[in-house]
Amino acid sequence: MEDKTRIYARMLSDDLGPKEIEALKISGEWDEITRIVSLIDDVELPALDKKTHLDLVKVENAKRKPKARSLNVWWKISAATSVILLLGLFLFQQSKQTTVDALYAATKTVQLPDDSQIVLNDGSQISFSESKWNDKRFVVLKGEAWFKVRKGSSFTVETDEGLVEVLGTEFNVNAWDGNLTVECYSGKVKVSSDDETFILTKGNRVRFSKNGKGALENHLNNSPTWKRKISSFYEDNINNVFNEMERQFNVNINVPSMDKIFTGIFTHSSINQALHEVCSPLGLEFEINDVTKIITISR
Repeated sequence: MEDKTRIYARMLSDDLGPKEIEALKISGEWDEITRIVSLIDDVELPALDKKTHLDLVKVENAKRKPKARSLNVWWKISAATSVILLLGLFLFQQSKQTTVDALYAATKTVQLPDDSQIVLNDGSQISFSESKWNDKRFVVLKGEAWFKVRKGSSFTVETDEGLVEVLGTEFNVNAWDGNLTVECYSGKVKVSSDDETFILTKGNRVRFSKNGKGALENHLNNSPTWKRKISSFYEDNINNVFNEMERQFNVNINVPSMDKIFTGIFTHSSINQALHEVCSPLGLEFEINDVTKIITISR
């Protein structure tokens, strides 16, 4: 069969016969052609200027004396050009990504095309293709999000630190600062990072620290604690704790170089309360500049 560009051009020129149209319908290509042609109504293409094309032909004839071409040929060339533009637009729309961001100090709920749901924690971002969703349920995550996935085809979450694959389940992914933590609340979750793979079920959690091996743990949560306005940590580097505090309260915190490890929580009720909850157990002090609003941590 002819290549698609020529077929589209012939369709625009009304040059397809009944048998060819029937064959395209049987092969399934007719629906694709119809979708592309339907874009014409939404795209303003340059009109064919027959006089301009004729003048161009005369100039070329005077220079090189080529064989005469009819205006019908130039119309077909213009039609083919229009098809290429339309095809490019169609492919662009097919590959276009939907991106959703949660602002600092805020969360964002996203309803996916299959009614799966994502809640983004503060400062996080997801992107996915709506047009290709039925063929491939694939989400790119930067940050942290809770997922409630409807049963169906494979659902994949890609992060810089690893991949999470499920069929239908509820789970949380935290991928900040080179670390990856995945917590499963129902169903089954497959987590892959570097050369390690873990299968999680309800009550399981896996942690991949930066440049470290994954560690499988148990938990008693029914949902991520941040959905209940609590940020929780287990043997986390203090810098990761203050980074999360910056995102939750949309503040700037200056932290001296230190290797302290923190296990505990801070609540999202107020920045002063959160600072007390983290600094007091570690023997740290804090000061909030009333003018710049910058928070400084000291030993």
